[in-house]
Amino acid sequence: PQLQRDVRVEMDGSVHLPLIAEPIPLVCKTESEAASEVVSRYRKYLVDPQVTVRVKEFSSQPVEVSGSVARPGSFQLLRSVRLRELLSRAGGLTPVAGESIQVIHDEEVPTCDERTKLTVGGQQEPVKLIWFNLAKVMGGSEGSNPYVRPGDLINIPAAGLIYVVGNVVKPSSMPLTQDLSITRAIALAGGTMAASKSYARVMRSTENGMNKEITVDLQAIKSGTSPDFALLAGDIVDVPLSQGKQLLKGAVSAVTS
Repeated sequence: PQLQRDVRVEMDGSVHLPLIAEPIPLVCKTESEAASEVVSRYRKYLVDPQVTVRVKEFSSQPVEVSGSVARPGSFQLLRSVRLRELLSRAGGLTPVAGESIQVIHDEEVPTCDERTKLTVGGQQEPVKLIWFNLAKVMGGSEGSNPYVRPGDLINIPAAGLIYVVGNVVKPSSMPLTQDLSITRAIALAGGTMAASKSYARVMRSTENGMNKEITVDLQAIKSGTSPDFALLAGDIVDVPLSQGKQLLKGAVSAVTS
């Protein structure tokens, strides 16, 4: 009983115990392996020593989850955990989660589990940053649901926004959580109102920081003679008002009165 005690594992993975002059390395050992190591050291002083080792508290295997999850924060890895399970521990995804997951790996943190090493091109390589498709991770696709490593930062960026303005029922912004076409975006904004022009203008940022205007023929898309236009994050869709249609509507109303 006088040898029973709680000990703290040092930064190098070793512990100090009574009667044992040298530190005992326990890094990467299981509880039973650690007990066997301690037994081997105490055989010099005790006859048939019986040793039990239990981990009282984990504090050396943290991972951080940030971004579009319900409960972002730090989590301790008590065992090998895959990426999808870790996202579940963080409360799952929020409605504005984007299409990708960013894994930032801290190469300074060692790992004892070969399964947790991120791979690129089928070979184990030191990786600082890797992206995974969110849908494939949540679907458990092979190669898209890796084991996370101690020290990893898991970030789920929010989806980019699409803005629909102009002569629509509900001018609004909407997250680009999946592929979105211009007709669907306008429909989500309540549709066009009366006296709208038959086309829409899409303002899109270019790589050099400039904006370019793209004219999309809504009538041609509706008739099936032109494919629907795919939107990108940051696009501004403007449905212009037709002054001619508005004047004609006003004249018809006046004649009716």
